[in-house]
Amino acid sequence: MRALWECDTLQISVTSACVLECANCTHLVGHARRPHMMTLDYFKKVVDSLEGFPRMIGIIGGEPLLVPWAEEGFRYLRSKFPKEQLGLWSVFPKGEKYVRLREVICETFDNILLNNHSVPTIMHAPMLVAAGEFYETQEDLEAAAWSCWVQNHWSPSVTAKGGFFCEVAGELDHLFEGAGGWDLKPGWWKKTPLDFTEQVRRSCSKCGGCLPLERRSSQDNRCDISEGNFKLLQGKSKKVDHGQVVVHKKGEFKFDQKMVDPKTGSSKYPDQSPYKDEMYRKGIAAQYGISLVMNERGYWRPVLSEHMPVVQPSMFNIINNQFGMGA
Repeated sequence: MRALWECDTLQISVTSACVLECANCTHLVGHARRPHMMTLDYFKKVVDSLEGFPRMIGIIGGEPLLVPWAEEGFRYLRSKFPKEQLGLWSVFPKGEKYVRLREVICETFDNILLNNHSVPTIMHAPMLVAAGEFYETQEDLEAAAWSCWVQNHWSPSVTAKGGFFCEVAGELDHLFEGAGGWDLKPGWWKKTPLDFTEQVRRSCSKCGGCLPLERRSSQDNRCDISEGNFKLLQGKSKKVDHGQVVVHKKGEFKFDQKMVDPKTGSSKYPDQSPYKDEMYRKGIAAQYGISLVMNERGYWRPVLSEHMPVVQPSMFNIINNQFGMGA
């Protein structure tokens, strides 16, 4: 695991509401009977608490553009941090009221990651197939959690209930009506793995991120869930109560040997290429009249299409300028 400030990005999960309900969504969209949503005042508190944070600050959901205060919140965020430090993860939902946000999006964020899950080869790991129902001891569970690709490759997060060492842990806390995250005191983001123990024990036992389980196409309308989690979520999860789940009993978990990390025995980082395709992402952006330009960090910068430069920097020139590879 990594200290919070060592992660590439810290995500502010402003809502679990979304226009999609993908199978095995890592943010558990579609399960909660009432999606969580930050207020603008709380969002400003979160932003203020991140003063001095050295890495990227991301805005994510669910679908972050669904919050009614998106424009005002984005402008507040931009007033506190440089554009180059800010990122947006979005579906780009259809509808004129969302398209109208195109200008503030381009003014606020230098890094944008778009994914509307319209590609059937996008696969999601079954986060609700609980590792705690597989491992016999707490020591084995925590060893696997320590190597989990989610915290080691993705992000810590802040939800309306506080700060979390892992973005999935934050969503699990909402769905299972947990005790909440860390208070957002100044410098809270300086926490290291030594501070994670209590959250790891609460969250990782209910999560399948560290297990090399078979994944499911995000376009499926069902989620995978272990028997114990199924029982715990009856009456709390719409998908459980509506029969939109596939229940896996202890001892019958379906593993994918291609997902086994040979160094740790836990799950390795899944293939991300299907939704990182350049034309896929540019096609989503075009629906808002936005073009994407590769920035110096290797992320996509949103630019209003009417403001696009005539000549775009090539990947070769970006690498050459950064690393001095030219003769």
